[in-house]
Amino acid sequence: MKESDLVPLYKSFQKIKSTDEFSAFVQDLFSEKELETIIERWEIAKRLYSGATYREVAQDLGVSTATVTRVGKCLRRSASGYKLILDRL
Repeated sequence: MKESDLVPLYKSFQKIKSTDEFSAFVQDLFSEKELETIIERWEIAKRLYSGATYREVAQDLGVSTATVTRVGKCLRRSASGYKLILDRL
């Protein structure tokens, strides 16, 4: 996927003015399962970022170590989107 493919979606997100609007938009945009996956990956990223081990995260959240590893690889990339936002929070 090219970065330019994401520009229309980014511009749409910029128009969101409240958490209610955000909720309505993402619930229309993603299936329930997709949202569950996104929320799960974000929670994994937050826990790894705060210093939890892969095994702790997998056990606490009831997810596979493969899923935790996938998120962990993203966090270690120099251009990690997870890390960029987590640093700002």
